Amino acid sequence: MSPLICPVCASPLALLSNGKSYACGNNHLFDRARQGYTNLLLNQHKKSRLPGDTSEMVEARTAFLNAGYYQAIVDGIIALLQPHMAQLDRNQALNYTDIACGEGYYTCALEQSFTQSFPENRFISTGIDISTPAIKAACRRNKNITWLVANATALPIETGSQQLASYLFCRVDYQEAARILAPGGMLVIAETGTEHLLELRKAIYKHLKAETVASDTCQKSDSLELLDTLHVLKSLSVKSGEMLMNLLKMTPHYWRSSSEARTSLATLDALDLTLDIKLTLFRKSTGSQH
Repeated sequence: MSPLICPVCASPLALLSNGKSYACGNNHLFDRARQGYTNLLLNQHKKSRLPGDTSEMVEARTAFLNAGYYQAIVDGIIALLQPHMAQLDRNQALNYTDIACGEGYYTCALEQSFTQSFPENRFISTGIDISTPAIKAACRRNKNITWLVANATALPIETGSQQLASYLFCRVDYQEAARILAPGGMLVIAETGTEHLLELRKAIYKHLKAETVASDTCQKSDSLELLDTLHVLKSLSVKSGEMLMNLLKMTPHYWRSSSEARTSLATLDALDLTLDIKLTLFRKSTGSQH
């Protein structure tokens, strides 16, 4: 059974027998694109005509992530989750949603790990992002994952249907996460630490301000309890100016830096960087239904 709901009326969405469209009981119809994704983003949920990452940003992110520089983050997430996965309800298919999934690098890596580690269970993975170019790129990674263009604050996901959800390097909506998680389901969050890419920031700014972790103004849910944490602190070496530019385009520093600083960065042969990532795991209390 599909865990998707109609973004218009919140009724269950079902894939039609032709495999080309989703429809709800109120006859709202959403066609699948030829690439394999479905656009469930309503116009009133857009902040611009083309929201989210641009094609240029997506291409840069894909090239950098495919080179394996952030494999340590994938390894860290898996290490954080694995001791707790046995607590999930194994009497049903395990549903996983990656919110603000970008071009699907982490979604696919986690889905692959889950299916290898728990072959007796069926994983139904969903990736959601507001950027159409990002979701198109995600489709090229894995055709078996349900890819959706949608808004992260109004997820087209059935209440209580997910055993696992993730917000990786994006603003977390704890209330919405708690809504879609089943009792006992888990939420994994990835955030950057104060030392993250310190050397890159030094290379592009004349006067480096202290990096602060933004305070989380989104209301947390009482139904989510802290389960575990993991700090990923690692050194890595990026060995080309092209890859350094790809990395810069993945960060807000690309728009904040001067054209001179970006040109200078592109001429570097290599740069040693600090990877500083905080991973947090929450679990929805088993007595909670919402």
